[in-house]
Amino acid sequence: MAGYDPEEDIVLYEEIKFEPNVMCEPIDKKVTFRSSQLEDGDIVCFQKAPSVVDNEQQVRYPDVPSYLEYVHNRQVVHFRSLDRPKEDDFSLEMSRLYTYDDVVDRVAQQLGLNDPSKIRLTPHNCYSQQPKPQPIKYRGV
Repeated sequence: MAGYDPEEDIVLYEEIKFEPNVMCEPIDKKVTFRSSQLEDGDIVCFQKAPSVVDNEQQVRYPDVPSYLEYVHNRQVVHFRSLDRPKEDDFSLEMSRLYTYDDVVDRVAQQLGLNDPSKIRLTPHNCYSQQPKPQPIKYRGV
């Protein structure tokens, strides 16, 4: 069904809820769905069982719960120049969990800058579609 070999070992998870927080629990494959309290409409996620090779490599999201957390917190952020406030210069996929320093580090990488402290971010006014007058203060350590 998913292109896996029929003998492939898989791990099952039940996605209990996604909002406001991700709740995902492993399903014991040795018991029946009824014993696991799985019913019609429940969401079952699966993945290949992690191998020793996977554990040795740096896998960004090694299991279903960590991937769902990533999906839950990701957000595409559009960046615009102050001199062209109506046109996107670039967009970056970010996490809602990022700190200010994480954001300016990512922006500096995108712009090819060595010093993220030289970046000034300004919030967006959704009503006027213009930048707000006051920049966000640099919060570096």
